[in-house]
Amino acid sequence: MIRTFAASSAAIVASLMFAQTVSAQEAAAPAPQTETPAPASEAPAQETAAPAANPQIVAFVDQEFPQADADGDGKLSEAEFKAWITKLKLAELQAQNKPVDQAQVDTYATNAFSMTDKDSDKLVSRDDLVSFFSGG
Repeated sequence: MIRTFAASSAAIVASLMFAQTVSAQEAAAPAPQTETPAPASEAPAQETAAPAANPQIVAFVDQEFPQADADGDGKLSEAEFKAWITKLKLAELQAQNKPVDQAQVDTYATNAFSMTDKDSDKLVSRDDLVSFFSGG
């Protein structure tokens, strides 16, 4: 049962991380311009609404967050986050029969925390995780 959970969690994490990578690449790529932009005074006002969260990502975070939040304070400390994301990354690599390089996994965890903790308060909320896995 644990092996099945680890494999299914790893598959979910892999698909979420792939989506995050694709979203980040799309966001980094400059959009081709086909028209000359209108001057600022003529440009239509655009609302910047946050994209709707993927229900699969929300469900994954809701399922995993309580396990990662060891002290139950509703936020993940850097240590809680790194322990949790390391466990998920190791399960992902094992499910894909890829070699595990602990130094690379540790670097991944550190970088993932930095990307997730956008306000640099050294804490990660559920919303932060949903945003991270959504590529935001």
